[in-house]
Amino acid sequence: MATPLRRIHDAHFKTKVVLEALKRIKTLAQLSSEFGINAQLITDRKRQALAGMPILFESTTTKASRNSGELITTCFTKKEELATVPLSWFILIFLP
Repeated sequence: MATPLRRIHDAHFKTKVVLEALKRIKTLAQLSSEFGINAQLITDRKRQALAGMPILFESTTTKASRNSGELITTCFTKKEELATVPLSWFILIFLP
């Protein structure tokens, strides 16, 4: 007997399921049977949606400062990596 293929749900379906779960009108078992997915999957998607909601209401300056902070830390780590490379390699590469 072959195992069934995993279903891939689109964002619209996931949103519909999470919104129904957030309404708390139906139980997880009812939602699970209605949408044909596991109750644990509904719980995980609900937790993921609640964790991501604060990002929706952040100001653009906060997002930009967070992104620039990540860029600065990336640049510093690259600088530290390059500082450990022996200088003789640079001389061999750039000065024939």
